[in-house]
Amino acid sequence: MYKAVGYFANLHSLVLDLHFDTRPLPLGRQRHETEISRLREIIANAATDENLVLGIWNLVSANQASRNLRNLRIMPFGDDMFLGDENMVLDCFARSFLVTRNAQGEPNMSQLGKREREIRHEWMSFNSDEEFPERLDRLLWEIWPSGPKGNSWLSLGGQTSFPLHPDGASVE
Repeated sequence: MYKAVGYFANLHSLVLDLHFDTRPLPLGRQRHETEISRLREIIANAATDENLVLGIWNLVSANQASRNLRNLRIMPFGDDMFLGDENMVLDCFARSFLVTRNAQGEPNMSQLGKREREIRHEWMSFNSDEEFPERLDRLLWEIWPSGPKGNSWLSLGGQTSFPLHPDGASVE
């Protein structure tokens, strides 16, 4: 799909809102604990890092002969139906980015909403004396056996995303 988008010769700005929870919204929008196998897929889909974003940029721009693409904004979303701990993990992993092409034609990347996330993280750390839920800890170790990217699963650096397939689809 990302390669195909590159064939739009006059495309200069692209906004991708990536929904990481493909379940239909339940009636009444009641929040409930998510089944662990489904949560595994959702968390893996939510993890968005610089390498994934740059991979998407490269797939789109490599197929654009005109090199008109100047801006790419990637915003993962879908955490509105999760309980507190699940929502907190998804918020840490689903980071948004803006990629712009500089005068030399190279991509520059910045994380969007980084300061707001830092403030929210500080507030949560200060106002919570609860342990990280064992259920989520076990699940995250299953997804990323090498452990957390930072000093905890809730580090502001997020978690390493899964690479893109050569055809542009993400891998689990």
